[in-house]
Amino acid sequence: VSGAGQFGLTFDDQGNRFVCSNRNPLMQIMIANKYVKKYSGVAVADVKQDAAKAGAESKIFPLTNFWTTSNLHEGQFTAACGVLIYRGHSLTGMKGIALTCDPTGNLVHAERLSQSHAAMTYLPMYQDSEQREFLASRDSWFRAVNLRTGPDGCLYIVDMHRAVIEHPKWVPAELKTRKDTRYGDDKGRIYRLKSKGERLEARWNWNIANSNTEDLVLLLEHPNSWHRETAARLLLERRPDDAETLLSRIFIHSIHWEGRQRALWVLEGLGLLQPKHIEAAVSDSTAAVRKQAAVLLEKHWDDCPNAELMAKKMLVDANQAVQFQALLSFGDRIDHADFQLWLHVFSRCIEDKWLTQAMLMVVGDDLPKLVQEFWIRGQDGILKSTSPAKTDNIYRVHYAAARYLSNEVNARQTWLQWVVQWWSEAPQRYHDLGVRNQGVTASLLGTLDGSRSRRVNVSALQATASSEQQIQIDVLWDFAKQWAGNVTLPAADRLAGIKLLGHAGKIDLLMEILAVPVRSEFHVAVLQSLQSSGSAVPWDQVLDQFSAMRPAVKRACLDAVLRQPTTTLLLLDALEAKDISANEVDSIRMNRMLKHSDKTIVARATAIQGSLVNADRQAVLAKYRAALALEAFPKRGEIVFRKNCATCHKIGEIGTQVAPDISDSRTRQPIQILTDILQPNRAIDNNYMHYSIILNDGRVLDGILATETSSSVTLRQPEGKQEVIARLEIDEIISRGVSLMPDGLEKNITLQQMADLVSFVKNWRYLDGRIPLEKPLPTEP
Repeated sequence: VSGAGQFGLTFDDQGNRFVCSNRNPLMQIMIANKYVKKYSGVAVADVKQDAAKAGAESKIFPLTNFWTTSNLHEGQFTAACGVLIYRGHSLTGMKGIALTCDPTGNLVHAERLSQSHAAMTYLPMYQDSEQREFLASRDSWFRAVNLRTGPDGCLYIVDMHRAVIEHPKWVPAELKTRKDTRYGDDKGRIYRLKSKGERLEARWNWNIANSNTEDLVLLLEHPNSWHRETAARLLLERRPDDAETLLSRIFIHSIHWEGRQRALWVLEGLGLLQPKHIEAAVSDSTAAVRKQAAVLLEKHWDDCPNAELMAKKMLVDANQAVQFQALLSFGDRIDHADFQLWLHVFSRCIEDKWLTQAMLMVVGDDLPKLVQEFWIRGQDGILKSTSPAKTDNIYRVHYAAARYLSNEVNARQTWLQWVVQWWSEAPQRYHDLGVRNQGVTASLLGTLDGSRSRRVNVSALQATASSEQQIQIDVLWDFAKQWAGNVTLPAADRLAGIKLLGHAGKIDLLMEILAVPVRSEFHVAVLQSLQSSGSAVPWDQVLDQFSAMRPAVKRACLDAVLRQPTTTLLLLDALEAKDISANEVDSIRMNRMLKHSDKTIVARATAIQGSLVNADRQAVLAKYRAALALEAFPKRGEIVFRKNCATCHKIGEIGTQVAPDISDSRTRQPIQILTDILQPNRAIDNNYMHYSIILNDGRVLDGILATETSSSVTLRQPEGKQEVIARLEIDEIISRGVSLMPDGLEKNITLQQMADLVSFVKNWRYLDGRIPLEKPLPTEP
């Protein structure tokens, strides 16, 4: 099956499949593996999506004091498992609630369905301000790991109930033999949750296996999913002779859509499903039943005389989930030259990213013709109203269409001629649909980017235009110039202008934008546009501006120059001349040079890497290695940390998070920690580079670039201080090419203090004594 997860698998009443992983409490599987195989000619970036907030966006509110591998993960999911969509009938108001365990946080989290489109969206059951969970325990051994709906409709919670839940293989060396690893082996338990005030039977006296056929069929519409699923299983196992009439009656007359849906599938499982059942399901009042009808029509296409008529009906179904399934099930069977139908589908699909993906999969290489018909038939009125998501989908469709450029000469020429004609009509469309209409811009960029990816020279393509077309295309480039340089426009419009200038080959204009202090995303877009212009770009001038670039811009600049050996050599020249600090080339990009096919580049990069740590720092490290042989006292190391490190680093509750997170020290060896302290410039994350901002009045502010907008820059400084500086006040921004952490920290730290500091960074989690180590940490003499 498609859609990898970890421990946790559940379905909702509509048949949607959900999984979870440590940092992702609820993920919906959108595209089954059979469809990935069926439409193997189309790339599918992902088959699942987060139905609830995940990772850093997730929030949990434990009652216990537990630690995570990183301070940055505090208050977030780190061990999500046992996900369940509750489908019972005992817990009042809980139907359809998504529940996920987090054994590290000793809790069970609840999410409520917020939106239902092609994909589901869930939001926390409680407001953040309430700081509460569906179930949270103060017992640090409470380890909920799995959930089930029982036959009584209650929620059953499996509590692993252990002191330690990590497998010894995945813990640091010092914890592999901890004494409490197996504590709780005999204490696992199962809780049964009911609604407050509800009476529970002491024991379950009824046995569903004793039910006859009629009783089992009636149970298919039971409000508890356990009864529906178990009854369906028993019917399929028994295969009773009198089932067809009873099942058909339930399917036709049940007022519960869950019963109609389950009856449909039992008929299918017993080999009793008929075309009349599918036809009735296609017209069902409930979208969930219609969605299942699409799956069944796919299986029984040849048996249904009205299959194509039913398929067309579902392809334009008002419900996005039904339309999505219909596209995947039989979108390839309906003639793509039926433009009246497919243009209707097209207009609906661009509203949703998963519908767009399904359409791209089923239409395949017929997409260019469909896109042409969309514009030729004047369907572009639907672009008057756009959203960021819709704009992205329009871009994807046009990019994919351009990628289908035929290798057959006549077909290729016909398409490119149409592209030039369509391209030249863009100014008129802006006039008709609104200046800077993002739908038109997205279609332009998608087509031009897709064409360029197929090695179409856009400048050469423009040269094939007639004189009238040339005039209109030049008008478009004038629009792009105005948008790129207009500081009052929204960021999306300015970015579009920059990208269009890249296609126009306006290198001088792009270089002008690069020289102006604007938001990082604009400079990144400029560099990405320039890298497609090849040797015509003055890359030496670009590298001259490197020290003034922001971290994200520097990475984009390095990516651009490392694309070609000639520009890579220019970078090496700047590094050797120390115009650019070697510290500013991260390990990933340095490795691209160290593993280059050109031996000259490899040799020069190797020499540069060898110079990253000067002899003085190497001598200091050699001296302080002796500290690692001393008996270390982490409690005293905490004092050293507070005095020397806490202004920029945070460990536990101590300090301020300004510099990189160092709290996840579980797998780091003492020598690694010592090296990072004594050689802070050995490897620097560009996001934490030391910057100086020189103001118009001569003042100089130092720190790390935290955020920036079109009007200001925020500098993060030691002790968590922040300076927000208006761009109008800035004369120059300079990267110092080094870490904000200074060399020479050891001058005020003795060998014994360094030993204590390293021990504190390594062992801070164990200082509260809650974790029994085989070898206790030394206490102060």
